[in-house]
Amino acid sequence: MDKLWKLMQNIAGKADLAGSAVFALPGPVNKLLRGITWYDIETDIVLGGEDAAETAQLYGKIHMILQPLLGAAAHYMKVKRKRISIVCDYTEDTSQYNAGCKFKLAVGTVLAVGIWLAWDFLMDHLKAKKTLVSDRL
Repeated sequence: MDKLWKLMQNIAGKADLAGSAVFALPGPVNKLLRGITWYDIETDIVLGGEDAAETAQLYGKIHMILQPLLGAAAHYMKVKRKRISIVCDYTEDTSQYNAGCKFKLAVGTVLAVGIWLAWDFLMDHLKAKKTLVSDRL
């Protein structure tokens, strides 16, 4: 029975650590995302195929994915477009896809986020231990 009790306490302690880590994540992750710059976005997509209707549908699907992706990413990080080219070439039998981009993140931002995360985690963990000790008394 003692072994079972110790096992349950061990599991509860690890669950408490996991809860502290999850509680500490939102602020630092938001700060980290805000520090990222997505730039030099270049796409050169030439769509082709035997059926013009399928090529046109593919063109629409790519725009349907790419444009909202860039728009949604701009809510969380800096996005600087460079050149996006998507064209249909009905004389080609195959499609060609070329894309590239770069990401930039300052080392200071990473360090600040790491310190913030560690601080929040430790403060929450110490608060939980203090509450646990006071509950036992």
